[in-house]
Parts: sequence; C-alpha cells; structure tokens
Amino acid sequence: MIRAETLYQPGQSTIKETLAFPLALGREGRALQASLGFAFGSGYDSARKSAGLFLHPNEESRWNELKFPLRQKSYLLGRRAAKAALAVCYPFSPATEIEICNGVFNQPFLSASAPVSAELSLAHAPDAAVALVCPEGHPSGVDLELVSAERASAASACFAPQEAPILASLSLPESTATFLLWSVKEALGKALRCGLAVPFDVLAIKSVEARDGAYESHFEHFPPFRALSWTLGDHILSIVIPKRTTLAFAPTPELVSLIRAPAATKC
Repeated sequence: MIRAETLYQPGQSTIKETLAFPLALGREGRALQASLGFAFGSGYDSARKSAGLFLHPNEESRWNELKFPLRQKSYLLGRRAAKAALAVCYPFSPATEIEICNGVFNQPFLSASAPVSAELSLAHAPDAAVALVCPEGHPSGVDLELVSAERASAASACFAPQEAPILASLSLPESTATFLLWSVKEALGKALRCGLAVPFDVLAIKSVEARDGAYESHFEHFPPFRALSWTLGDHILSIVIPKRTTLAFAPTPELVSLIRAPAATKC
C-alpha cells in the first residue's frame, strides 16, 4: 500500500484520505504492472485546496466548469483516485502532465499526449472513488457500490430469472448479494467499454462462488472474462479481468475503515 504523501511533489501540501495499492496481476507466467487507487469523501476539502497538485490543466478547467456540487465532488475524487493509481505504476510521471479524457460512452482514457500508456477504469460511490490501472491492451473494469436496502429491489428487478438462484445461494444478506451482482455487471460493462448501455440479459451472470476471501463470478455470454468481488464494510468492490489473468488482492483494515459510508450517506 502506498500513501498519498508519497505520490506528490515534496514540499507541497499533502493529500490526505487517498490510498493506492500495487495489484498482483499476472498473465501466462508474466507479472503485469497494475494498481488500484482510492479517494474518499472525508478528504474532499483537502483535495479541492490541492487540486493543482494532481489535475492536468485541461482537467482543472473541466472541473471548474461543472455547475453542481455533487458532480464536482465525483469528478475530483475520481481524478484523484486515478492519479494515485497511476503514480504506483509510473512514479516518475508528474500527475499534472497526465490528462484523463472521456469517450463517447463516458469511459475514461488517457490522452494521446500523456507521458504514459495504460488502460484505466473508474468507479464512484456516494462518498468514494476507485481507479484501476492495467497495461494497455488488457481489458479490465472496476466498480464500487454502496449497499442500499432501499434500492436493492429496484436493482434485482433488472436481473434475469436464471440469476435468482445465484442470489439465493450466496451466504450474504439479500441486499449485499444484490449489489454484488449489480457491481459485477457494472464492472463487465466497463471492461467492454459500453457501460450499462446494453440489455441487462447480455451481461447475465452464470455463476458466483466464494473463493479465497473473494467472490468469483463467470458470465453467460462472455466466457473470456471473470469477476472478483470483495465486501468492504457497506460497499462492494468488483474487478473484471480476462479469465486467464490471475489477480491477488486482500482489502486492508485501513481501506475498509476509510471507505465506510458516513451516516449522512448510508441508506
């Protein structure tokens, strides 16, 4: 785990409430350069004051153009998480020189002028953001969901009938199991670069089983991919990777503590 204090220029004000982890990702016996970055709403005021330390000038302009406070917060936390993750893999590339753009489906990608080349996936919860960095050409997706009992019924209504037994088979509270499946679908949509702009049955889940502290999911229509999910207090984190890629990750107690939703945002 790398703290934010190591990710920015010496002598500048430190960025609090940011964590970044190298990911143990492997493919055909080779280690792949990958990382996860997290930013938390509890450090948003610090991030606003220090935005010039990690935003590219074009990103800062876009952030200043946003009109709604929640959108401003989501944008800044997402960029902050992404720059923290990128700093793990590319520690000698200044964050302010890396511009993260958005495609036609709002998918993030690195500008052609950026000094580094990588796949990037972003996800937001009400009070946190996560970024996944992988080698270019290695399709991957990440999602982060706050478990909500009130929203669980609406989410489960989007599932295919054959997914009901999967929900029932998980040794988790119903709302947690529901958002685990939802999170897996979101992460797959991001790996495919289409988000949820497809019929939900296209993203149908074939199986989910507990394995080594995580939940591993496989897909009905996309057998080349698999998902790994973790419960982080009242959140679900899911990562979709190619099926033959290996991934080892164990959430730390500090991550679980920081990501815990404040009372104001819990449902």
